Amino acid sequence: MKTNSITRTKMVQKFFCFDLYTTGLLIGWLGLAESITSCIFSILMIENIDSLVTPKNFPNEDINSLRHSFVIVLGTYIAFNIIDLLASGLLIAGTVKRNRLLVIPWLINTFISLAFNAIAAATSLYLTITSQHMDNITSTLPFIVAGIIIFGIYVYAYLAIYSLYDDIRRSSPNSEYSSLINNRNSVATYPVYSRC
Repeated sequence: MKTNSITRTKMVQKFFCFDLYTTGLLIGWLGLAESITSCIFSILMIENIDSLVTPKNFPNEDINSLRHSFVIVLGTYIAFNIIDLLASGLLIAGTVKRNRLLVIPWLINTFISLAFNAIAAATSLYLTITSQHMDNITSTLPFIVAGIIIFGIYVYAYLAIYSLYDDIRRSSPNSEYSSLINNRNSVATYPVYSRC
């Protein structure tokens, strides 16, 4: 039984009602907007750290070390948002230019983010279930359900962008798929040698 890798179907044909190329642009622009907004808010929080972390708000903590910890956490968050910003920009460029290599950074970055979020969510759920406060699970159940739905949408978006990457790879003139198609459809030509 022969399997033809050229005719295999895409994982996702559409993202809700959007085609894959529109989805690439939409997710890229949303990622840009979210990263820029997060960076701005984080920078504003770092600038106003003295008014946010005060002895009144944290009476039993060492304020200087707490401020230092907040600055480190916010700085790390800004660095991750800058990486997201670059990946989203490359996703937009890759979608517009039909360049699969520009889509790869977004796929890698989002895969790592999804993996960390899945581990964090599973750990939180395990700690909630195994804790002694099982009566509080009814109050946290809506948040758990909402988190699962949001995570599912993120996975769906990831599969859509991967399908976009696969579609660009197939239609790209330099891809292995198009070279296989061209080799199958072309007739072998040989150079003509003649004497003058």
